[in-house]
Amino acid sequence: MYDSEDDDLEEVVSITKEDVQRKRDEVLRIEKELQKGDAELRQRTKSVVQLRTQVKEVEREVKGKENELMDMNMKISELMVGIREMDEQSDKLREEILQVEEESKAYMHQKDIEIRSSLIDVAHSAWGKAQETQEAAAAEETLGASGNRGDELPPLVEGVVEVIHENSACFFQVPHVHTFGDLLNDSIKYWNLQIEKVGLEDDEGRVWASRARVWNEMVQTERYKSKQVPQVYLRFKELEEAEEEEEGDWMTKKKKEAIEIVKEMDEAEKLRQEETARLRSQTQREILFFMIFVFSFVLVTLSWRDTTAAYTIAHGIRTAILDEDFPASVSHYQKNFHDVANSEEMWTYMNEIFIPGCNLGTEEDEGGYISEYNQIIGTIRMRQKRVGDGKDCTIPDKYDSYPDLGCYAVYSTDSNSNAPYGPDEKWQADTGNLLTASVAGRLATYPTGGFTLDFALDIANVTKGIKELEAQEWVDKATRVVFVELITYNVNYNMFSCNQIIFEYSAGGLVYPWSRILPLSLATEEPFWTGAFGAVMKFLYYVYLIYFTKRFYDEFKAQRLATDPPNCFNPLTSGWNWHEFMILLLALITVLLTLLFYMDPARDKLDISSTTEWQDLFPMAEYAELITQINAILALLIFWKIFKYFNLSSRFLALSNTLTTAFPEVFVFLIMFAVVFVAYGIMANLLFGTALAQYSSFGRTLVTLFLVTLGDFDYSELEDVTRVFAPIFFFTFIIFVFFVLLNMFIGIINEAYNVESQKPKKDVTDEFIEFLQDLKKNITRPIKEFVALAKEKIAELKAEEEKFRAMRNAEIRRENLGRGMVAKLEKNELQDLADRVDEIWFLPTRLGLEDYIRDINLERTAKEDENGNQREPKDKLTYIEELKTLIPMLEERIDDAREILREVTQEGMKGDVNMFEVETAACEQLVEEFQTAISEKTTELEEEQERIREEEAAERRKIEEAAAEGEDGVELSNLGDDAPAKKESVNYEKNPLLKTE
Repeated sequence: MYDSEDDDLEEVVSITKEDVQRKRDEVLRIEKELQKGDAELRQRTKSVVQLRTQVKEVEREVKGKENELMDMNMKISELMVGIREMDEQSDKLREEILQVEEESKAYMHQKDIEIRSSLIDVAHSAWGKAQETQEAAAAEETLGASGNRGDELPPLVEGVVEVIHENSACFFQVPHVHTFGDLLNDSIKYWNLQIEKVGLEDDEGRVWASRARVWNEMVQTERYKSKQVPQVYLRFKELEEAEEEEEGDWMTKKKKEAIEIVKEMDEAEKLRQEETARLRSQTQREILFFMIFVFSFVLVTLSWRDTTAAYTIAHGIRTAILDEDFPASVSHYQKNFHDVANSEEMWTYMNEIFIPGCNLGTEEDEGGYISEYNQIIGTIRMRQKRVGDGKDCTIPDKYDSYPDLGCYAVYSTDSNSNAPYGPDEKWQADTGNLLTASVAGRLATYPTGGFTLDFALDIANVTKGIKELEAQEWVDKATRVVFVELITYNVNYNMFSCNQIIFEYSAGGLVYPWSRILPLSLATEEPFWTGAFGAVMKFLYYVYLIYFTKRFYDEFKAQRLATDPPNCFNPLTSGWNWHEFMILLLALITVLLTLLFYMDPARDKLDISSTTEWQDLFPMAEYAELITQINAILALLIFWKIFKYFNLSSRFLALSNTLTTAFPEVFVFLIMFAVVFVAYGIMANLLFGTALAQYSSFGRTLVTLFLVTLGDFDYSELEDVTRVFAPIFFFTFIIFVFFVLLNMFIGIINEAYNVESQKPKKDVTDEFIEFLQDLKKNITRPIKEFVALAKEKIAELKAEEEKFRAMRNAEIRRENLGRGMVAKLEKNELQDLADRVDEIWFLPTRLGLEDYIRDINLERTAKEDENGNQREPKDKLTYIEELKTLIPMLEERIDDAREILREVTQEGMKGDVNMFEVETAACEQLVEEFQTAISEKTTELEEEQERIREEEAAERRKIEEAAAEGEDGVELSNLGDDAPAKKESVNYEKNPLLKTE
């Protein structure tokens, strides 16, 4: 029982082992399959990565191709526009040609009908005569609508042509206006043929042109001249109509022309793109430098004067002494400085407003200030300009009889008077400071000088002086302008202010008051960093001015030489050249004025504590004001130049292109506008000039009318002058100028912009990215070139250093070898041989030869000889003399070197062993060095002699040419028999090298 159970258990165990083994095998197989699958998966993953990489590359290529296609599409669109324009022009020409042909055909058809009617009558009469001369039957058979050819040809009959086709013939009556085309149509109708397959020819096979008239050609044939009927052959032939040929030739010609035009357009476009790329690269390189120049200019300009501080000071002075109203005790109406109308009110202003506003001190404590902080320095000055009685006046004779009638003309340089006047003629005129600029007033321009009075800063003195001037009539009928001048200093802003209160007296009896306040900064105290930064900006500004001036000159010169022959007007055709010239001119003017400003002598003479002497700062203030005004114009021009660099973008280019496109129409419009504007200006000046100040002169009238176009007008004051002509003037002006002309101007600009806006443009983002990329290239390229050049120079320096080091090491080794050789010879009691070696050891080297020449030159230039006696020094050896001195010396010394070699060899061979083996080799090397030195110096001497001979020949040729042309003042015919020798001597005198030789 147990045995069977054991057997069953063993069987089960064996089955289980087999299953486990099978499972293991299956697991191994599955693992192998998994590993294989993993390998395939990794391979496929790699393939997928490669495919993704390829896809990305393809995408990049596709993007590149898309960009290329976009560029090509833009180019094709431009070409298509050009082709469409050409097609439109061709269509127009074709339509015109067809219209002319139709008109010609209609006209010729009408004329043909008229001529045919007349020819029929002639033909009938001709046929009648022919019938009388020929047999009736033969004539009827010959002249029938159809008939067969007879055995004999009939004689010539006017208007009859024989057409032969194969074996048959027919006679046709042809009017004189009929063409071969008409005859061909009649023939094919008779024989029932197709016009495409036949043509009319002569007896020699030449095709008759379809448009040629039959009888114009037939009268030139031999048969017609022999009184026989002309013959024309109708033959089968593959031919095209002349019209089709002409039309085909015309179309082919036009196609060729179109192809040539397209090629020329492609070449022009290629050149344009190359030039655009070059200009774009050049402009991008310039734009960075120009922006730095703009930045430095802005800082230099703004640092020239503190505008805010200047306004604050000027506003304080105006409020204190100009805008203050007269007190009620002297005027019952609100009145201030700007309302002064006569001399009495001027003196009232001086006593009641000006003197109190200056806050003057006493005799013990002189001084004064305006608006608390503006301290008056120096004195208060009053001066006037006058005219003479009857000077520069034209008075009719009939009015000259009135004894009390005086004439005081309008102020001018001719009417100006410096004659003394007043009680006992105590008021004398002076010339003033000649550096002070003239003052351009409302009525005239007034130079410096005049009748001048200075008042110390003492209120009693000033008040008394003003009242005395008023009482003694310092201002009278001859006065044309009064200046009240004073200078203030504001310590808070460290700024001076040159103030002028001006009263202009017109010849009509009215006073025009106005004022000038000129701020002035003489010295500034700034922190170190601010001052250093400002100094750097000023330095950059002036450096850029020099750079742009040189670049402008180079461009001007290049454009002048761009044509053959050179033309100085080439650069003047560019508006940007004029623009840059104006910038440079104004900038250089400001530099000159700045130098004059800092060189003004008043800067050193200024005494800020003085209250009794006039401190004339007006010249410097005028310079500063003029510099500021020029800088204002310069800023406008400089910032306007930025548009030149905006042209790199197609969208920014739209502005300049719009103005360029509209310029012809705008120019015509401006002519029309000027005509209308001047006409209305004259009309307004005549109508309102006597009543309204803004129309009192033609210039003021034009300014007022321009303001009217902007909406600034007062119709009621015009109507108060004239109720009849005011509406006529005003409403017609508004209609013609405002509603018509200005809208025409807007329409012209709008039309030009519409044309420009329809042109293809790139995307703004793409243009900006492209600009940044190009700018980066243009910035990094010079840096990379500089780095590469620096690396190259460093490598060269290292190579030179290594070469020098190698030479130095060789010299050290040579020196050590020589010292060792000398020491060894001395050790072996060969002192004489050692001395000889030491003497010539360094001679063939570079340093040895230089020392030898230096010793000779020292001896030649010495003023004393070896014994201490004075002697005349000589010049140093020339290069060729040095060579001629060195070569014999080296040839002599090489024999010494060979003798030393022989003796060293003999001394070394005395023993069993060569004790001087190293020294022998060194001596052999020394001999070779002497030979090398001799060879090099001989070659140098030959080259130098050849160079001198070439110079001599060139000099001789030059003298011969000069002598032949008489430039040297010597003719060979006048030199005698020794002319060549004399000529050669002149040559040697001109060439010191040849003289030395």
